[in-house]
Amino acid sequence: MALADLIRKGVSIVNKQTKSVQVTVTHKQWTKQDGFGSPVYDPPEGIARLAILDQRYQLRTRSDGQTVPISASLNFLDPILPKGTEGREEPIDARDVIVLPDGSSNSIVNIEGPYDPAMGKPFILTVWLGSK
Repeated sequence: MALADLIRKGVSIVNKQTKSVQVTVTHKQWTKQDGFGSPVYDPPEGIARLAILDQRYQLRTRSDGQTVPISASLNFLDPILPKGTEGREEPIDARDVIVLPDGSSNSIVNIEGPYDPAMGKPFILTVWLGSK
């Protein structure tokens, strides 16, 4: 079995075994700016997604080398389909909004995950939310 197949199978097992500790977050996908410069999300109310949430303050070094304060990290184990809107990063764009179960939402400061070349998407996706 190829390494990529083992990783996919491992993520699938972890996903099934952690369902009881995953939380529901709301993911609002940015599509454009309106005529007044305000963001437009589709659908406006967002999409419910399951994630493993680690909600604690920490410092994190982004891929560009900058250290930023983090209020939460989310690990998405289920695939997130691309929105398909021109100009956005897929499957999660830094202009998207993620609302946590407590109703809070901070800006997305980093999105990372090991890439699965055969599937054209990350095996697992981690999103870091900034701290106000």
